Amino acid sequence: MNNYLEICKKCTKQLIERISVNNNDSLIEVIIRLRHPCGLKRPGQSVKDSQSVVQQEKQHAQQLMEKLVEYLHQLENEGAKAKLLDTSWLTHSVLAAVSPPILRKLAERDDVDIIDINAEIRGISLINGFSW
Repeated sequence: MNNYLEICKKCTKQLIERISVNNNDSLIEVIIRLRHPCGLKRPGQSVKDSQSVVQQEKQHAQQLMEKLVEYLHQLENEGAKAKLLDTSWLTHSVLAAVSPPILRKLAERDDVDIIDINAEIRGISLINGFSW
Protein backbone atom coordinates (compact mmCIF):
# COMPACT_ATOMS: atom_id res chain seq x y z
CA MET A 1 0.00 0.00 0.00
CA ASN A 2 2.87 2.43 0.67
CA ASN A 3 3.76 2.29 -3.02
CA TYR A 4 0.25 3.47 -3.92
CA LEU A 5 0.34 6.22 -1.30
CA GLU A 6 3.44 7.69 -2.94
CA ILE A 7 2.30 7.32 -6.54
CA CYS A 8 -1.40 8.00 -6.18
CA LYS A 9 -1.35 11.42 -4.52
CA LYS A 10 -4.28 12.42 -6.73
CA CYS A 11 -6.47 9.64 -5.28
CA THR A 12 -8.92 10.25 -2.46
CA LYS A 13 -8.51 8.54 0.90
CA GLN A 14 -11.53 6.31 0.20
CA LEU A 15 -10.00 5.12 -3.07
CA ILE A 16 -6.64 4.39 -1.46
CA GLU A 17 -8.43 2.36 1.23
CA ARG A 18 -10.27 0.41 -1.48
CA ILE A 19 -7.00 -0.29 -3.31
CA SER A 20 -5.44 -1.64 -0.11
CA VAL A 21 -8.11 -4.37 0.19
CA ASN A 22 -8.39 -5.03 -3.54
CA ASN A 23 -6.19 -7.38 -5.52
CA ASN A 24 -4.30 -6.04 -8.54
CA ASP A 25 -6.61 -7.69 -11.07
CA SER A 26 -9.99 -6.50 -9.81
CA LEU A 27 -11.56 -3.52 -11.52
CA ILE A 28 -12.57 -0.52 -9.45
CA GLU A 29 -15.09 2.03 -10.75
CA VAL A 30 -13.55 5.47 -10.46
CA ILE A 31 -14.44 9.04 -11.34
CA ILE A 32 -11.52 10.87 -12.93
CA ARG A 33 -11.87 14.63 -12.69
CA LEU A 34 -9.79 16.61 -15.14
CA ARG A 35 -7.65 19.66 -14.55
CA HIS A 36 -8.61 22.86 -16.40
CA PRO A 37 -5.67 24.00 -18.52
CA CYS A 38 -5.15 27.75 -18.70
CA GLY A 39 -4.82 27.81 -22.49
CA LEU A 40 -8.19 26.24 -23.31
CA LYS A 41 -10.72 28.75 -24.61
CA ARG A 42 -13.80 29.09 -22.41
CA PRO A 43 -17.20 30.41 -23.51
CA GLY A 44 -17.08 34.21 -23.65
CA GLN A 45 -19.35 36.87 -22.23
CA SER A 46 -20.84 37.64 -25.66
CA VAL A 47 -22.97 34.48 -25.78
CA LYS A 48 -26.58 35.58 -26.18
CA ASP A 49 -28.66 32.56 -25.20
CA SER A 50 -28.44 29.64 -22.79
CA GLN A 51 -28.36 27.02 -25.57
CA SER A 52 -25.24 28.63 -27.00
CA VAL A 53 -23.61 28.63 -23.57
CA VAL A 54 -24.40 24.95 -23.10
CA GLN A 55 -23.14 24.09 -26.59
CA GLN A 56 -19.88 25.98 -26.05
CA GLU A 57 -19.37 24.38 -22.65
CA LYS A 58 -19.92 20.92 -24.15
CA GLN A 59 -17.27 21.68 -26.80
CA HIS A 60 -14.89 22.90 -24.09
CA ALA A 61 -15.43 19.72 -22.07
CA GLN A 62 -14.95 17.54 -25.14
CA GLN A 63 -11.59 19.21 -25.83
CA LEU A 64 -10.62 18.80 -22.19
CA MET A 65 -11.49 15.07 -22.07
CA GLU A 66 -10.38 14.08 -25.56
CA LYS A 67 -6.85 12.83 -24.76
CA LEU A 68 -7.90 10.91 -21.65
CA VAL A 69 -10.77 9.22 -23.51
CA GLU A 70 -8.37 8.27 -26.33
CA TYR A 71 -5.89 6.90 -23.77
CA LEU A 72 -8.57 4.75 -22.10
CA HIS A 73 -9.70 3.40 -25.49
CA GLN A 74 -6.07 2.60 -26.32
CA LEU A 75 -5.67 0.69 -23.05
CA GLU A 76 -8.89 -1.25 -23.74
CA ASN A 77 -7.70 -2.14 -27.26
CA GLU A 78 -4.38 -3.36 -25.87
CA GLY A 79 -6.21 -5.70 -23.48
CA ALA A 80 -5.40 -3.76 -20.30
CA LYS A 81 -7.81 -3.91 -17.37
CA ALA A 82 -9.48 -0.62 -18.19
CA LYS A 83 -12.93 0.26 -19.49
CA LEU A 84 -14.37 3.67 -20.26
CA LEU A 85 -17.92 3.75 -18.87
CA ASP A 86 -19.11 7.34 -19.33
CA THR A 87 -18.11 10.99 -19.60
CA SER A 88 -19.69 14.12 -18.14
CA TRP A 89 -19.32 17.45 -19.91
CA LEU A 90 -20.95 19.18 -16.95
CA THR A 91 -18.40 18.03 -14.35
CA HIS A 92 -15.45 17.54 -16.73
CA SER A 93 -15.04 14.01 -15.50
CA VAL A 94 -14.74 10.48 -16.81
CA LEU A 95 -16.20 7.33 -15.28
CA ALA A 96 -14.05 4.24 -15.82
CA ALA A 97 -13.45 0.78 -14.41
CA VAL A 98 -9.72 0.18 -13.97
CA SER A 99 -7.29 -2.07 -12.13
CA PRO A 100 -4.89 -0.59 -9.55
CA PRO A 101 -1.88 -0.65 -11.93
CA ILE A 102 -3.88 1.33 -14.52
CA LEU A 103 -5.07 3.66 -11.78
CA ARG A 104 -1.44 4.45 -11.03
CA LYS A 105 -0.84 5.35 -14.70
CA LEU A 106 -3.89 7.61 -14.72
CA ALA A 107 -2.73 9.39 -11.57
CA GLU A 108 0.60 10.17 -13.23
CA ARG A 109 -1.12 12.10 -16.06
CA ASP A 110 -0.82 15.90 -16.00
CA ASP A 111 -4.42 16.41 -17.15
CA VAL A 112 -5.86 14.46 -14.19
CA ASP A 113 -6.78 16.53 -11.14
CA ILE A 114 -8.29 13.97 -8.74
CA ILE A 115 -9.49 10.37 -8.82
CA ASP A 116 -12.25 9.13 -6.53
CA ILE A 117 -14.12 5.89 -6.09
CA ASN A 118 -17.55 5.77 -7.70
CA ALA A 119 -19.55 5.20 -4.54
CA GLU A 120 -23.23 4.39 -4.27
CA ILE A 121 -25.37 6.50 -2.00
CA ARG A 122 -27.54 4.29 0.18
CA GLY A 123 -29.89 4.78 3.06
CA ILE A 124 -31.07 8.26 2.14
CA SER A 125 -34.76 8.71 2.84
CA LEU A 126 -36.72 11.45 1.20
CA ILE A 127 -40.10 12.96 2.12
CA ASN A 128 -42.93 10.65 0.81
CA GLY A 129 -40.96 7.59 1.98
CA PHE A 130 -38.95 7.17 -1.20
CA SER A 131 -35.43 5.92 -0.61
CA TRP A 132 -32.63 4.33 -2.57
